[in-house]
Amino acid sequence: MQLAFTTVDELFALLEQAGEALDYREVWPHLFPVAGCSPALVHALVDDIVRNDERFVWESDVHLGLAAWRATRRDLSDVVFTVVDLETTGGTPGLAKITEVGAVRVEGGAQTATFSSLVDPRVHIPAMITRLTGIDDGTVAGAPPVETVLPRFVEFAEGTVLVAHNARFDLGFLDYELGRLCRQSFQRPVLDTLRLARKLCPQQRCSLAALAERFDTAVKPGHRALRDAQATAELLLLFLSWLEEQGMTTLEEVARYCEPGSRRNYHKIALTEGLPTRPGVYVMRDKAGHALYIGKAENLRRRTRDHFLQRQAYGARQALELLERIDVVETGSEFGALLLEQRLIARHRPLYNQHGTRVPAYHYAKLTSEEYPRLYATPNLRDDGGLYAGPFRKASLARAFVDCLTSAYPLRTCVRLPASGRRASTAGAGDGAGDRVGDGAGGRVGDGADGGASLARSDGSSGARSASARARTGRRGRHGDHPCPRAGTGACLAPCRRELNGEYDEAVSQVRRVLHGDGADLDARLVARQAHLVELLAFEQAQHVQEQRELAERALRSIRRLTAAVREEAVLVYPARTRGRARLWGVRGGAVVVEREVRVAGFDHTAALDFLAELAAAAPPAPPLPSTRIDEILLVHGWLQRHRAAVGVLDLGRGDARTAWRALDGAARPALAAALVDRVRRAVAPADEAETGGSSAAGGAGGDSAAPVEGLTASGAAQAAAGTR
Repeated sequence: MQLAFTTVDELFALLEQAGEALDYREVWPHLFPVAGCSPALVHALVDDIVRNDERFVWESDVHLGLAAWRATRRDLSDVVFTVVDLETTGGTPGLAKITEVGAVRVEGGAQTATFSSLVDPRVHIPAMITRLTGIDDGTVAGAPPVETVLPRFVEFAEGTVLVAHNARFDLGFLDYELGRLCRQSFQRPVLDTLRLARKLCPQQRCSLAALAERFDTAVKPGHRALRDAQATAELLLLFLSWLEEQGMTTLEEVARYCEPGSRRNYHKIALTEGLPTRPGVYVMRDKAGHALYIGKAENLRRRTRDHFLQRQAYGARQALELLERIDVVETGSEFGALLLEQRLIARHRPLYNQHGTRVPAYHYAKLTSEEYPRLYATPNLRDDGGLYAGPFRKASLARAFVDCLTSAYPLRTCVRLPASGRRASTAGAGDGAGDRVGDGAGGRVGDGADGGASLARSDGSSGARSASARARTGRRGRHGDHPCPRAGTGACLAPCRRELNGEYDEAVSQVRRVLHGDGADLDARLVARQAHLVELLAFEQAQHVQEQRELAERALRSIRRLTAAVREEAVLVYPARTRGRARLWGVRGGAVVVEREVRVAGFDHTAALDFLAELAAAAPPAPPLPSTRIDEILLVHGWLQRHRAAVGVLDLGRGDARTAWRALDGAARPALAAALVDRVRRAVAPADEAETGGSSAAGGAGGDSAAPVEGLTASGAAQAAAGTR
């Protein structure tokens, strides 16, 4: 094998340029541009190059550095630290400004000096920041500007190593302001107690407040710069003592320990060696075998290596910290990987996965099945006869959608109908004065042009009788006569106060249509209200109605999506993980209800008819649908939306295929079977078909199948059905 070998001097120059020890796997491509070598071989070859050269030294089992650096290493006991914290007007340097700087000098394991100064940001401090920190425009009035404070802080921190909790935030502001003033930045390395905490206290909350409470620091943080810096300094001393117990005695070792996870954990890329390059699902596990992160991939080896080579989401980066092994399951197809990933995430709820691990938090808009139904948002899905619309991932969207509906339709919002109101509405006239008052008021409301106004006048004109009625009917009567703002303004039909002649049922019927995804009437009502408000020059209220319209459309999209998803009926055919085999997924009611792996050579017309018969006999999922099933239904729907015309999809819910599938006598089903056999044959890659020796075609001709009908055109389906009779 011809190897392209750079010189050892070039390796020396590479390390000098990096300025720090490098993982031998990072060095390898610069020495031997050869892929596929085992980690043991790579380490042996790199070691053979540098073993007899005194300029190089192994810093650890995996890190290669320069011997000259050892003379410049600083022992932790000799390092002076400056722990700094800032308060700002926002989160983006340049757009936001510094309002306070606090710092503590730590030397010899003790806090020896402090620095604290307010800073005039010369911009308004937002109310949200004031509520958080207590710093307002009056607090910083008369404070020096950053041009005065920053040079004083630079002098205070000179010759020390900066430390911060979430150093990227604080150093981002400090570097920006220092660069603006004198085109410089603060010296590195910088230690970050947040990164140290995440490494030393995995799977725990690592905010400054949480850490201070857990380790009982003498100074408690409170979103003021000096106090937060003092609490951070206590945590720094604690963490350094832990690291010294692990054998880290120099600043450079601790700084490397604080490196971003992508580099710090790069040596674990060796776990991806030997992984297959086919589609499948991978599971990152910790030392105890617990699932940390689950993902799917079209190419398992390439995707798992990307975790180490590319910028990743926070959860995936944190999983690398605890990663000990990677398990994979080949699926043969991207759809199989997608489906298996969703099921594994729902089953194991990995700590560092975001999507799919919070499905119990789905919320719904519920219309109850009471005599006078009411509408409210709920996370609970029960088989109680109610109508549930959704799902909504955010509770705020569900509540806002319900508020929009109850503002447009006069449904009740009270949890229970008052007892006296129920008697009035069901019995007609009562035997007491209280009942007569209720009935009389109810009758006048029904006859009046404005029910709310009439009800208010009725209550005001019969106050004495209402008081005597309340005395006779007791506590339940008091609830019945309690003023109701919605009834008083006409926002509710008030079934608790008067008899209704179908008005409430009509309103419920209109709401039901909306909850089934038909928002035309709702939008018309909102448009009319908006136009009326514009005529009154009430532009702010009109803008609020516009926001309601946009919110309603967003909510209706979620409802329509699930409504469309549960109507899906199809067969999906893709290669299995074993060569010469295919995997079939039968979809009814939007969900996968039948799964089968078949040998392509043996899947003939009879086998296709059997599969279709099994699919027809399978019951679609019945409501209420659990959250995990909803996720799977939406996943299948999304896949079909993108791949409906693909050769691996036999869509049974549209066009002529739907007609053939739903024919009661099943006369056209042989045409569907022929189309399914054709798809199974074509699901296997040409290379796999060659390996099976062309037996697919022989197996497919074994039955008396009708000719495959691509897409099942109307004429093709009719001819196929006629040919089988």
